[in-house]
Amino acid sequence: MNDILPANRGKSDANNTTTAEPQVVHVYPNPSKGELNINFNQTDGNNYTLELTNLLGRTIYKKVVNANVDVLTVSLTDVPNGIYICRVTDQNGAMLFNDKLIIIK
Repeated sequence: MNDILPANRGKSDANNTTTAEPQVVHVYPNPSKGELNINFNQTDGNNYTLELTNLLGRTIYKKVVNANVDVLTVSLTDVPNGIYICRVTDQNGAMLFNDKLIIIK
C-alpha cells in the first residue's frame, strides 16, 4: 500500500522535533484491477480532484469527488492497463496524494 503524507509532512516544535500529521488520503489497491478506493480520514463534505496522468504527463482521467463518505470507489474500467501518476488535490489545489498507480486488468 502507498501511504503518502501531505506535502507538509509534519510540524516542528521548539526542540526541532517533527511530529507526523495524520494521513489525509489513502488510495488503494495498487496495482488496481479497474477499481480504485479512496479513503478519506475525515468526511468533511469537501470536493477533491482525482487525476491520473500517463508517464508522458497527459491527463487520462480526471474527476471531482466529494468526501461525504469514508471510502469512495471509482471505476477505472475505461482506463487502459499501464503505469500512471495518481494525484488527489483538495479544493485549494493542495496535493494530498501523489504516487505511481499500476492498472492491470
